[in-house]
Amino acid sequence: MDKHPLSLTQQELEKLASYIKKEFGISLNPDQLSRVKKRLETLLHTHHFVSFSSFYHQIRFVKDEKLIQELINAITINETYFWREHEQFEILANEVLPELAKKKHHIRILVAPSSSGEELYSIMFAILKEAR
Repeated sequence: MDKHPLSLTQQELEKLASYIKKEFGISLNPDQLSRVKKRLETLLHTHHFVSFSSFYHQIRFVKDEKLIQELINAITINETYFWREHEQFEILANEVLPELAKKKHHIRILVAPSSSGEELYSIMFAILKEAR
C-alpha cells in the first residue's frame, strides 16, 4: 500500500498557503510549498483524511487547535541556533534599525519564532557590534 495515498495538488497547496498567510502571517512561496508537500501529506495521512477538502474544513471552519498546531509544525523550521540566517541579522543591524532610529527614540523588537532565545541574543549581539 502507498505510504501517502492522498497526494496534494498544486491548487490545493496554493489554497492552503493562502489560508496560512491570511490566518498566521506565514508566507510560503512555491519552492517552500514543494519542500513541505510530503510533510503535509503525512499529516493528512496520520489523521486519516480521505480528501484535502475534509482536512481544509477541519482547520478552516472547525478550527481544530491540535490539528492547526500540527499544521504549523509541519510547515515551519523547528530549530534554533545563534546566527541562523546571519545575513538577516546584518541587514537588521546595518540597515533597518538605523533607519528606524532616525524616526523613533525607542525601538521594540519582538522575536516570536524563537524557541529558546538564540535569535534574540543574535539580534542583541548584532546591534551591540554595530554600536561600537
